[in-house]
Amino acid sequence: MADIVEVYYCSGANRAAAVRNYAERYPERRHPDSKVIARLIQRFKDTGSCLVANEGGRPRTTRTSRREEEILEIFEEHPEKSTRSVARQLGVDHMSVHRVLKEDSQHPYKICRVQELRPTDYAKRVTFCQWLLERESQEPGFSRRILFSDESKFDHEGVFNTRNNHCWSRVNPYAT
Repeated sequence: MADIVEVYYCSGANRAAAVRNYAERYPERRHPDSKVIARLIQRFKDTGSCLVANEGGRPRTTRTSRREEEILEIFEEHPEKSTRSVARQLGVDHMSVHRVLKEDSQHPYKICRVQELRPTDYAKRVTFCQWLLERESQEPGFSRRILFSDESKFDHEGVFNTRNNHCWSRVNPYAT
């Protein structure tokens, strides 16, 4: 744009001559017509800049800096949450949540389903057993009301589908 302004004034402030001179000077570039040059020169005279000022538009209401911080805090605490559930929780569009995560260089990594116990699982199993023993002592017969199944996993919303579950992170956490 600065080159167009320079060629315009070197051409004696003549738009037609500026179009010809610009095409001769920069044959590999896209050539502006006289209307483009007129608008650019007017903007340059009005603002002192070739760039378009972004003054208009409505103010941001959903993607404020505070809202972006809230989104990042939620995913820091619960990286397995879905963008749609966070969007419902905060009352924003799920693509806004997705864009905030992408701008923070986070990616949705798949959770790997495994059929074996890992060394890191031991502490979780001990914690569960301690909880179950404590609950059984507080409420006799509690363990008889639990349905254990090895065929599928369930959560409060239905069947656990690993295809739809992701773990948001900047680096691959290799979540299992």
